[in-house]
Amino acid sequence: MECWSKNLADERRRLQELSAHDADLAMETCLYLSYRALSSGAARLFRFLGLHPGPCVELQDAGVLAGQDTERTHRHLAELCDAHLLEEHAQGHYVRPEMVRIYAAQRVAAEEPQHARDQAARRLIAHFAQHREHRVSPC
Repeated sequence: MECWSKNLADERRRLQELSAHDADLAMETCLYLSYRALSSGAARLFRFLGLHPGPCVELQDAGVLAGQDTERTHRHLAELCDAHLLEEHAQGHYVRPEMVRIYAAQRVAAEEPQHARDQAARRLIAHFAQHREHRVSPC
């Protein structure tokens, strides 16, 4: 049991550990297939959501991360919900399972250049700092 806990504690290996025991229904494979079916815009947003620190993401946070307007962000978030990669918990507030967050973090690290990730992180930090008094998360 201790070995299993130790392997799951390493976020970088968690998907592989959970997937290794049933290749036909592997979680990573399911996430991969859902991700590959997305439009390029929704896939890009999904990747950048991997930089968001928590399970609950607000519409504005997602738009800031991706550097896109609210209308486009809302459309892409709806596509991610349709693909069961996110769930709209309350209007404009989206939740995602930990495994989805980890997969998004892996995808952004693998597919986006470092400077794009750094810019997105800086935008999000500035956004958090600017709106910290007004943040109310229903998640």
